[in-house]
Amino acid sequence: MKGYYIYCAFSMMIALYVYDNHSAVSLFLLIVLFIFQWLQCPRKVVIASALLSVLCVYLLAETNKHNKTVLLAESSSFTGEISSVPHSDGDKLTFKFTVQNEEVMAFYKLKTLEEKQQLEKLTIHQVCQLGGN
Repeated sequence: MKGYYIYCAFSMMIALYVYDNHSAVSLFLLIVLFIFQWLQCPRKVVIASALLSVLCVYLLAETNKHNKTVLLAESSSFTGEISSVPHSDGDKLTFKFTVQNEEVMAFYKLKTLEEKQQLEKLTIHQVCQLGGN
């Protein structure tokens, strides 16, 4: 199987993309890749590639099943605690924010230099209210 591992990797990546995005083009590409493997590679490679792809999709589905949020989609105001050190990079401020025992990533586009200087004073464990979706 030496030299054929790349086909297994491509198959797994495309299978995960198909599962996550429901893309018909990607599904077609995956089928073409399996046909190519069937015609050009040893059967062990084709079987390993198919099994690993199915395993990866199964593991992603299981992970997604348990990855549910308690936050309501229609909510636009959140009160919680800053749980990581805020980091500004140019005109973007990012930090982790804990709301209702769930940690989310907060992103904010800074509008002015004064606003940037004021928001850089935010500290970890500070309680605040955020708006957004």
